[in-house]
Amino acid sequence: MMDGRPAGLPLHEVRALSRSLAAARDEQVIRVVEMVDALDRRDAADGILAPLRPRLAQMRPARPLRFARLLFMPLDSVIVPAAGWRPGSATVPRTALGPLAAAVRSALGPAARDIDAAIAGCSAGDRRIVGLTGAGLWPRAGAVLAAAPALDGWAATGLPPAAAPDICRAAGAVLLAAVHLRRLAAEAAIGVRLEPEPLHAILAGPAQSGSEALAMAVAVLLAMLPQAAALLPRGASVIGPDGNALMRVAAGQAAEVLLGRLEAQGGSGTLAAANCLDEASAEVGRTVTLLDELEGSGPPPRRQRLAAIRGQLARICKERFSGAIERGLAAPLRAMARSPDPADLVDMEATARGLRQLEQASRRLGGSAHYEALLHDAATAVRTSGGALSLCDKARLVEILTNSDEAEAVLDGLAPDCPGQQDPAPPPRVAG
Repeated sequence: MMDGRPAGLPLHEVRALSRSLAAARDEQVIRVVEMVDALDRRDAADGILAPLRPRLAQMRPARPLRFARLLFMPLDSVIVPAAGWRPGSATVPRTALGPLAAAVRSALGPAARDIDAAIAGCSAGDRRIVGLTGAGLWPRAGAVLAAAPALDGWAATGLPPAAAPDICRAAGAVLLAAVHLRRLAAEAAIGVRLEPEPLHAILAGPAQSGSEALAMAVAVLLAMLPQAAALLPRGASVIGPDGNALMRVAAGQAAEVLLGRLEAQGGSGTLAAANCLDEASAEVGRTVTLLDELEGSGPPPRRQRLAAIRGQLARICKERFSGAIERGLAAPLRAMARSPDPADLVDMEATARGLRQLEQASRRLGGSAHYEALLHDAATAVRTSGGALSLCDKARLVEILTNSDEAEAVLDGLAPDCPGQQDPAPPPRVAG
């Protein structure tokens, strides 16, 4: 492949094929992706999919867990199109992934086949399998790449030959630290307080591989744990005599990488487009925290970029919120049979909880009154939906969407509809 296009295809044919895919329906795009994922060698097909990556990020189709996909998961936030890569930018150009993966697979030998067997039939969304197999792969792969091995097929990447060793070393340093970085993120998710000492102990490894590796590791860290930004300047001398200065430079580079990523994603709209509302809420929350952390640092042009991203993300969140109400509540209510399937009720309650989570995350971007009005309208639709739902079902949904007082109003004086209750108590209060 040269310049990101499939080898053997004229440029005008590649453009025509990409245009046809860009106009295709979602189900057609997913079918093409499934066919590409089934290929043993997909280098050429990746060139065809390249223009669709922003759309695929929004659609989030289920993807099979392959060796290369597992290998590069820790680097996802720093992978960029080859056209957007620059030497020293603390990013990994996408066209380099094939040669890097081939070098790791060759070095691991039979162990790579063991990993293939362990992930066969698994989805990239299976966090347990990713965590288990990744913990065995990433440190070994990091050691391979940190040694800057010779890379077969580098000429086809369209990248300068001199870039290969630096990309290898930086990517390898991040992979060596990946398990520890993910552990920090997992601990933070359950309330463990972040401390600068263990953070800098992890970053000391990438720092030994050079400033680009350190900046790449910081970018990966902040993509997972944006709240760690405040800890980076504290005690950075542990990574070396010039640690504080190195960390300032690395943090600045990492901020540019992540801002560029958000802008390339259409104002971070893809971060609000996860299939599950709870995933969307978590990603929106991380993004807003990152924007908050970057707000107080950097030159005025950066603040202008931050403001633009905030505005675009706020718009996308409102669109996602409205769409979720329609798809997850309004449409099912209209289609619901007189005796609804219990699974439909479970799905509707999950949607209602997801809406509240997304509301809490999105409020940080402004527009509280907008979300309150939409939730009130959704609760009204539930309350007036006719006889498909029992009063208890309606009360549960209304409380999740609004509050227990609204749920009590639904139940007031109507106890016979709720089995086993003569004087109905309000449904359990929903936190938040």
